[in-house]
Amino acid sequence: MPTFTMDKPEAGRVFEDIAEGRYVVKAIGWQAKEAKSNPDMKYLRWTLKITGEDKWNGRQIFMNTFYKGVKNTTQLYKMLKDINQDHTGSEFDPDSFLEKPFEVELHYPIDKRTNARSKYPEVKSTFPFVSDLGSDFDIWK
Repeated sequence: MPTFTMDKPEAGRVFEDIAEGRYVVKAIGWQAKEAKSNPDMKYLRWTLKITGEDKWNGRQIFMNTFYKGVKNTTQLYKMLKDINQDHTGSEFDPDSFLEKPFEVELHYPIDKRTNARSKYPEVKSTFPFVSDLGSDFDIWK
C-alpha cells in the first residue's frame, strides 16, 4: 500500500471548532435549494460571516431556512424580522437582507442515531443586532 507525505497546511488555515455561543453575523450570500427527499420542500442556504473583534471574526457558517413545502417557516420569518424590523408578509428579496447585522446562537447538535456531537455548528436561534450601549449603561449590569 503506498504512503503519501503531505505538505504542511498554511498557518491559520487549519480551523478549530467555533465555540458555542452568541455571535454577530451578516448574511453574505444565499442559494435556493430543494430537499433531496422531497423536491416540493424548498429552502435557502444562507452563508453567514461572523463579524466583530473576537477570534472568530471572518469565519463562515451556514444556515438553511425552509420557505416552501413545510408546515413551519417560522425560522426564516424570524431571521428576516431580526435583520429588518420593518419586514412583514411573505414576499421578500434575499439580496435585500445581505450585509445587514443580526445575531445568532450557535450550538452543536447531537445525532440521535449515533449520540455523537456534530462536526458542524447549527444556528439554534436568531436575534436582532443590538450595538454596544456604551459605558453610560454600566449601572444596569
